[in-house]
Amino acid sequence: MNVPHRHTVLTVPKELRKYFFEDRSWLNELSKEVARVIQYYYRRKNKSKLYEVGIITVIHTSGRDLKLIRIFM
Repeated sequence: MNVPHRHTVLTVPKELRKYFFEDRSWLNELSKEVARVIQYYYRRKNKSKLYEVGIITVIHTSGRDLKLIRIFM
């Protein structure tokens, strides 16, 4: 399908990562809020166009060297 799309990569600042490490459920909340903001932005930007905003989020929890960060709970 020839469908317009955008690919966006967002990162959590290093100073805030400890909070997500301590409570992993915040990653889910962050993902939901980012999706809500993106949908709001595109709906406001394109009021005259009728379309549905689709969002796929992926949470990448490995380090820069792609080694898995192990979380024990």
